[in-house]
Amino acid sequence: MTMTPSSTGGLAVEKNSALARMGRIAQQDRRPQRLRPLMRRYAVAYLTPSQEIKELARPAPAISAFEDAFAAFGRGTIFETEFGPTAVEDLLPGDKVMTQDAGLQVLKWVGRMTLIPDFTRQSPEMGKLTRVTADRFGLGKPMHDLVLGPRARMLYKSPSCQVRLGIDGASVPLRGFIDGVTIFEVTPVTPVKTFHLCFDKHHTLVANGILLESFHPGRTSDLALSIEMQQLYLSLFPQIKRVEDFGPMKYPRLSAEELDSVRAA
Repeated sequence: MTMTPSSTGGLAVEKNSALARMGRIAQQDRRPQRLRPLMRRYAVAYLTPSQEIKELARPAPAISAFEDAFAAFGRGTIFETEFGPTAVEDLLPGDKVMTQDAGLQVLKWVGRMTLIPDFTRQSPEMGKLTRVTADRFGLGKPMHDLVLGPRARMLYKSPSCQVRLGIDGASVPLRGFIDGVTIFEVTPVTPVKTFHLCFDKHHTLVANGILLESFHPGRTSDLALSIEMQQLYLSLFPQIKRVEDFGPMKYPRLSAEELDSVRAA
């Protein structure tokens, strides 16, 4: 049986029979064989030490460690820059972007990938966007409806954080607030681009009035990558040499389950 690899909107798949759709293919001796892991094409633009903008793109596994770095912001997410409000798709490394914690900061890295709706072999949320309706978190938060990627994280501040965790705030998955009314999932009708932004340090960004985090991979142990896979991962961040070079996280992170526990306090 001849297998033909195909690429759909940045996802590399094996194509043939119903067995392939179930994640298996038949070898010549009729025994089932697992398909290769699903791969995505990730693209980055980054600022070199000589202040040049360079680009690269390469395939890598469609797993959380990689997807987290490319699937936070949808097209049309507005950030304040030194030149005024700018959509995420128009930002370039070297631009100065306003942060909530440190004022204007130089953007060092922009990541993008293609989100494919209704592709069965990916994590279900990776085919969805999240729409936040105007004023959901207070007046002007956001100012207009905001569409984010499935891996967006926002800064959550609440008295319950102090009571339960002893901290004034935490970075939490925005998907954890989906209620089907003011925040809901959107399935795009065609493949769409999603983005993430990285600076010298971890920052809190203001997007359409909501506080969202810039990219940070978290603790090295959270990545759960082999040495070889970690090298592939770091190759997508040419501006650094080690995971530790991302620096400390601005706020600790909570999972969606931990967020539910804190909100219930």
